Amino acid sequence: MTRTVAGLFDSHRTADLVVEHLVQEYGVPRERVRVLALDMAGGAEARSPQDSDQGASLHDLGLPEDDFRAYAEGLRRGGILVAAQVEEGRVGRVIDAYREYGANDLLAHKAEWRSEDSAG
Repeated sequence: MTRTVAGLFDSHRTADLVVEHLVQEYGVPRERVRVLALDMAGGAEARSPQDSDQGASLHDLGLPEDDFRAYAEGLRRGGILVAAQVEEGRVGRVIDAYREYGANDLLAHKAEWRSEDSAG
């Protein structure tokens, strides 16, 4: 069984390093890794040129609704999402790699964004 493991990063360079780590070190097939970001000029979703399915979007990742909203907000704020479909036994290793490369703490950001929304 596979699971989607997602992480939000602050730069394209870091996201690219994470992808390469997953592919080269953990053997995750490249076609099972998606990189999503917003095109800051137009506001539309942009994808990594290596993605074989350029039509995939945040909706297609099958994330729980609460996570979906948080990642969408992270993308709006300039984050880059790396989402990998991995076998159940590799989930922990992928999460560790995301942490090693400085993935954003989604829970902390959700609380921060809620407080900004209520203050604004």
